[in-house]
Amino acid sequence: MDKAYAWLRKNKVEHASSGPQTLPAWNKNAGGISAFYFKDPDGHPVEILHFPPDKGAEKWQRPSDKQFLGIDHTAIVVSDTDMSIRFYRDLLGMQVAG
Repeated sequence: MDKAYAWLRKNKVEHASSGPQTLPAWNKNAGGISAFYFKDPDGHPVEILHFPPDKGAEKWQRPSDKQFLGIDHTAIVVSDTDMSIRFYRDLLGMQVAG
C-alpha cells in the first residue's frame, strides 16, 4: 500500500480520502486490509486495497512486478473513453479485457 500510495501521489491523483487506512482487527472479515480512495479523471471514487496474507482471493496474493494488479469488481460510467483508457491503462498499467 505504501508504494502504491506514493506512486499515486507522485502522479498527482486527487484524494477522495485522507490517506490509506488499515481496517481494525475487531472486524474479523476485513481486519488488516488497507484501503485508499482516490478519484479517476471523471471524479469517480476508486478504491485500492492491500490484502494481508490471510485475506482476499488467491489471485491478489501472487507475486507480481506490477504496482496495480487489476480490478476485482467495478461499475463506472465515464464521460470520456479515451481519457479513461489513458488513466486506467496508461497511468495505472491495467489492460482492456472486455
